[in-house]
Amino acid sequence: MPPIRTRSFCIQIALIGMLLLLPLALHAEAVRLQLFGPGSSFSDIADDARMSPDGEWAVARWDALTDGVFQLYAVRRDGTERHQLSISAAICSVESFEISPDSRYVVYECERPSDNVRELRSVPISGPAFQALLSPDWTAGSGIREYAISPDAARVVLRGEFDVDNIDELWSAPIAGPTGTTVKLNPPPVLNGEVDEMRIAPDSSRVVFFGDVGQVGRPEFWSVPIAGPGASAIRLNLAPAAGATMSGEAILIAPDSSRVVYAGYLDNPASKELWSVPLAGPAASSVKLNPAPVANGSVATNHLTLTPDGARVVFHGDLRVDERLEIWSVPVAGPAASAVRLSPTPVAGGEINNADAFLVSPDSTYVVMHGDLATDGASELWRVPIAGPAASAVKVNPTPVAGGSVGLGDYEISPDSARIVFSGDLVTDARYELWSASRNAAAGVAVNLSTITVTPGDVTSFAIAGDSSRVVFKGDLVFADKDWIYSRNIDGSGSRQSLSPELLFLPDADVGSYAVSADGRDVVYEANPDDPTRTEIYRRRVADGSDFQQLSGPAQAFTDANLLHITADSRGTLYLSDVNFDNADQLWIADDWILTANFEEGDLFEWTSSVP
Repeated sequence: MPPIRTRSFCIQIALIGMLLLLPLALHAEAVRLQLFGPGSSFSDIADDARMSPDGEWAVARWDALTDGVFQLYAVRRDGTERHQLSISAAICSVESFEISPDSRYVVYECERPSDNVRELRSVPISGPAFQALLSPDWTAGSGIREYAISPDAARVVLRGEFDVDNIDELWSAPIAGPTGTTVKLNPPPVLNGEVDEMRIAPDSSRVVFFGDVGQVGRPEFWSVPIAGPGASAIRLNLAPAAGATMSGEAILIAPDSSRVVYAGYLDNPASKELWSVPLAGPAASSVKLNPAPVANGSVATNHLTLTPDGARVVFHGDLRVDERLEIWSVPVAGPAASAVRLSPTPVAGGEINNADAFLVSPDSTYVVMHGDLATDGASELWRVPIAGPAASAVKVNPTPVAGGSVGLGDYEISPDSARIVFSGDLVTDARYELWSASRNAAAGVAVNLSTITVTPGDVTSFAIAGDSSRVVFKGDLVFADKDWIYSRNIDGSGSRQSLSPELLFLPDADVGSYAVSADGRDVVYEANPDDPTRTEIYRRRVADGSDFQQLSGPAQAFTDANLLHITADSRGTLYLSDVNFDNADQLWIADDWILTANFEEGDLFEWTSSVP
């Protein structure tokens, strides 16, 4: 035993020595701007603040005047043209909002204090030249339940109680209004019938919804033009068998808006199955997608998915053996006879993991699945071509030690589909490492990215850079319970790069939340180097840890900073900080690009707005 303890101590000393060789240049202060503030001792910016898709505007809910009563505000990214978007707090308190895909409008849900009814309104993001009330005239009920903006930003679809208390129905309105142009999309429901769910087609032409509008207790799928009227809605599903019901958790619309995939107990009240139908129907064109299940077998819809190219449907269920889940793939238009099983026959007691079944590669060519297929109780990863067959499935991870397995939910496919990254306690039971395998690797061939050499040591989370070049991960790889962040080339080449070396000699400091920029260049993270009770935000280059900057500040004894997100263009960071008043967060942006003196909006290589 003494030699083992001595060896472990020597390893830790060597690791510390290696970290000391890392560049620890003094950090630079980023160019930052308080977008809303200074506020007051009670006023907060809500944590759903965000940038518009074009990166020009920040939109936030702020209880600037009355504690807990939020109004909606917008400000340009450079801090100019700050204005209130929502109507008076005395009329309505803002509960949620969405920004249109073209960045021209904000749609928001607000609650009337007079009667607690929730309304839906829209307003131009550049200023409240007008307010359009999108929700229908209220007769009874509590108002809005859910809403969505169409992909073409032309209309808003909303579900809620307006005509009858506790009965949800579906409406649509032009995003710009005017008030009073809302159209009901569902046919008149039977007594106590209502709409439960809805989805807008990717081409914005139609809305698919689910509800028992035709017969109470027997929900069905419907399709209707997005502008209505409800009389033009058509039922998509075949009539279910006596005693059978539909399944509303599955509404899939193909990316090209050609077809809808739905699930239901149509043929047998004990077996849920999959069907596909053209977006505009008719129901008679429905085609079954799954092979006939065994007695009591069903399709499971919690991981039902369309491939990104829309060509195939991937699903799992106990179709061959009751209560033994397997994965299947079928063309989106069927027929069921063309469905192919993707998962190999498991060992006795083994099956696909129902909570974490599979992922489809971004290029739609293969599936990665998770389950104890080779050893009962030891979850592993397998990959297989999208069209199978199961015999071509290959195990991704190396064989684990006794008790080891791939972690639940701990695997991702790189954006370029070239590699599979996963974590698991494969070398030492209960100590999680990070691994990467090529999509073409032989069975069990993967590289350890984390190279943990101290005990305990665990990788607790990871993120793949948007350019698929590197993986950023967090864990207590040097000292127990001290989470730092690291990066490594996704193929395992080169060495592990420490991205938080400034925390080395601070016993109570570690890393909290972190985010990788879309271009894969930077990592932004929360850490507490100055005070274990106070969080600050920093930025570093993912590849080598260079260009270290503190984004948040200035700080007072009570100041905390909370990371929201990196802007889509990868150049700015949005965060909350209570610089002015303790526990009263205001919105900040750190942006060395647009806030510097040499910025020229006319330069095509710099940020430009798509909004006139």
